[in-house]
Amino acid sequence: MAGDDAYYHLSSNYHSSSIDWCEPNYEYSTEIVEFWNSLSSLFICACGVIGMVKYPHVSLLYSTLIPIGITSCYFHGTLSLLGQIMDEISILFAVMCGVHHVNYYIYHFCPNSVLILLNGMQFIIACTFPNYNRVVFFTYGGLCIKLMDHVSYHARVTASVKELIHISVGLFICSVILWVIDYVCIYNLYLHSVWHVMIGITGYYSFKIIALAAQPSPSSDRRHLELA
Repeated sequence: MAGDDAYYHLSSNYHSSSIDWCEPNYEYSTEIVEFWNSLSSLFICACGVIGMVKYPHVSLLYSTLIPIGITSCYFHGTLSLLGQIMDEISILFAVMCGVHHVNYYIYHFCPNSVLILLNGMQFIIACTFPNYNRVVFFTYGGLCIKLMDHVSYHARVTASVKELIHISVGLFICSVILWVIDYVCIYNLYLHSVWHVMIGITGYYSFKIIALAAQPSPSSDRRHLELA
């Protein structure tokens, strides 16, 4: 099938992706397809850089936000299939890194070997069946929300960490609503650039939760916070 061939070749041609967001194409430039969506993607990079400076002990975790911003900027600038896949894979990688950190520092919910195996399968699925990536992402996001909610109520975390968890969950839910509105282009509301800002802040706060839980302490050699 033509669609399958396009995915196989990962075309870098403009508009080779099947996705076209609500923002008008080439409104401000003849070279950039979606100007504001491209520009706002760089905010995600900024969130990653700020996090790396403020919380150097989890700088590698925050650094995963930078490829998301760069690949998202490329994707929206070209609407190419290659850009789409690069954007989606970088998001998946960042989420996986976050889940591994949660499993190690906050709440050990799964053996590391099993988690690595599941993540490997997710990467294969993401590359083999890219049409289903958005469903996988939001399903994964829902599971992460459930995990963080469980941590908030059942793990020995401070009140400030619990507050950050609630803020992150609220931001993520609002971000998803904006994403859906723009994806179906309701009333021509151009909200995808706002999604970039909100999801960047969500990522920043989510990683801050891990940063606080993973804060080095001379008197602590715990692998993860104990359950109450």
